[in-house]
Amino acid sequence: MNSLAAWLERANLSGVQPRAYGARANCPFHQDRQRTFAVYLSGRFRCFHASCQTAGHIDRLETYLGTAAPKIVWQEEDTPDFKIIAPYWFAPFPFAHDALAKRGVPSSEVGTWGLRWDNRPHRDALLIPIQDELGQIVSVAWRYNDARKYRHRAGFQKGHVLYGLWRVTGKIVYLVEGFADCWKLWSFGHEAVASMGASVSKAQVQLLKARGIETVVVMYDNDSAGFRGAVHAAEMLIGHADVAFGMHYRGRWPKDPGEADRVAVDRLAKQRVGLDVVLDEAWRRWGIL
Repeated sequence: MNSLAAWLERANLSGVQPRAYGARANCPFHQDRQRTFAVYLSGRFRCFHASCQTAGHIDRLETYLGTAAPKIVWQEEDTPDFKIIAPYWFAPFPFAHDALAKRGVPSSEVGTWGLRWDNRPHRDALLIPIQDELGQIVSVAWRYNDARKYRHRAGFQKGHVLYGLWRVTGKIVYLVEGFADCWKLWSFGHEAVASMGASVSKAQVQLLKARGIETVVVMYDNDSAGFRGAVHAAEMLIGHADVAFGMHYRGRWPKDPGEADRVAVDRLAKQRVGLDVVLDEAWRRWGIL
């Protein structure tokens, strides 16, 4: 638990949960059981309940709670997390809510993943903190609504991180390509990690092994790159984990799991197939061996 969350607990707030951006809790300014209250490492707070909307600088919260916040709240710039995220935190949660709602991801996932909106003119994109297997923020990515789609910070090595691994507690994990696929599966109750592309690296395989993962269900995109990547993932994972595929696409399917509804995702997750089925499908549709 970070120092900000610990302070809120000492101040007798209920429902306190540490987050990459600081902490969330039940709002002290109204009757709340949904953790609509967020306090940020930047030294500000806000309630996102429609009937409350209380917001301000942390000194106001200190006065209301009658206890001083830890100095680390506004000295967190010295930590790796804050150095990466602080320059990009601009717009409040509702912008991120709207972006995810278009893909059928519930608003509760916004706070869980620490999503923000970078509203600078040259950005105007969803800001995605990227956490390592320990939950420490190591980079950020931007999701645009144009041809640029995703952009990462310069120098970030995607192959050294599995997005979402910090949340995994079970022995079975679903391996997907992108952030939105990962959010969608978690919102449906399936523990998932994203390789941030249609391939998995040796370093990512070692991360799964170190986490104690016994079964990896590959659920890459419904296109030629996704099927090529799935076959490569199976080759990389041999000897490290059991491999199955949630890629038995039939009928009119969207491009990726992130665009599918719950019924479709649950069916893919349950109707796992072997490598032979994936190879047959790859050959039938694209001539891929």
